[in-house]
Amino acid sequence: MLSQCGFVGGGVGLASEAAYFAKIPGNQKWAPRPTPINSWNFFHFSPYHNFMRGKPDNNPWGPAVTMFRTANGTPLYFNFHVTPLEERSIGKRPLGHMLLTGTSGEGKTTLLDFLLCQCMKFSPRMFCYDRDRGMEPFIRSVGGYYKVLQQGVKLTSHRSNRKALRVILRPLKYHACLC
Repeated sequence: MLSQCGFVGGGVGLASEAAYFAKIPGNQKWAPRPTPINSWNFFHFSPYHNFMRGKPDNNPWGPAVTMFRTANGTPLYFNFHVTPLEERSIGKRPLGHMLLTGTSGEGKTTLLDFLLCQCMKFSPRMFCYDRDRGMEPFIRSVGGYYKVLQQGVKLTSHRSNRKALRVILRPLKYHACLC
């Protein structure tokens, strides 16, 4: 099991009893092959860190939106809102933010569709902006209305168009530095 985590073990042989007792705090002097570790190694061996767990229930919307499995197999309860673990937050309205980044083809739209699908148990009101119609199958499958916005028309360089733009942009001149 330890070899799967990148540890290389070795036999101790005649000093196996000393090696066993050397693991008890304060008995380091009995270690057959003492190996000093730095603070970074100690941090990684320390049992005081783990994967994020999330909050399974008592969230603003009730139970967690969904549960993911972490790299070590523990559950991660996902919520869009962060509230203290011991607080009963049902019905409260804290801010909820999410940033989803990645390169093309990494599955951002698929993950977002999954999270929105998991939100359906809360009867949400959703409004989505989409690029390249990636969310269209999901939105239609949950009974949503999908509207394709057409690309705008470029204004011709005509005197009346330029005058209209000056009228629109004039107030900005006094509130911002237009370079």
